[in-house]
Amino acid sequence: ENGLQEFLNATNALTSQNTALASGEFKKSMESFQNAQAELQTLGSHTLFFARLIPLAGKKIQDAESLISAGEEFSTAGVQIASTVRFLSQPDSFGTEKISASLAYLQDAIDTVSLRLENGYKNLISIDISSVGQEYQNKFEDIKKSIAIFTDTLRTIRPFVSALPSLLGVSQDRRYLIVLQNNSEIRPS
Repeated sequence: ENGLQEFLNATNALTSQNTALASGEFKKSMESFQNAQAELQTLGSHTLFFARLIPLAGKKIQDAESLISAGEEFSTAGVQIASTVRFLSQPDSFGTEKISASLAYLQDAIDTVSLRLENGYKNLISIDISSVGQEYQNKFEDIKKSIAIFTDTLRTIRPFVSALPSLLGVSQDRRYLIVLQNNSEIRPS
């Protein structure tokens, strides 16, 4: 419960472009999920093994493990997103080296975040919604939809980010001809 609230606080902070607060909240969220994982492990491997043999209890334990793993993955992705936004927002000079380094950093971040989100999403879709408390079911479904959309968006922009260094002339000078047309003239072209 703490991990979820901290995660929601972090996403709100990130939406408000408060990357320092977002990063801190994502880290707290990650720690909460890791603590939950540790608590689950304190039951002992024998207890967990026998509990998994009981159909209803086994499914609930499996769902709890999946939910905790998803939370860890999403929180880790959130920390990466917040640090990437912070890095790209630094008011440094925008020379060729800075652009090249920023684009390489962005590509790596997209790859890392995409992998984390996909892993977390796989864990989420394996969870039986009835295992989630009724008060969290709507949030759970909203998070699943949002993660799917965000992951698809990252997949879509990745090729564009990969092409940017070439388009911007990072490795070699580029020349572009830009032609404008006045559509208020009778024969603009």
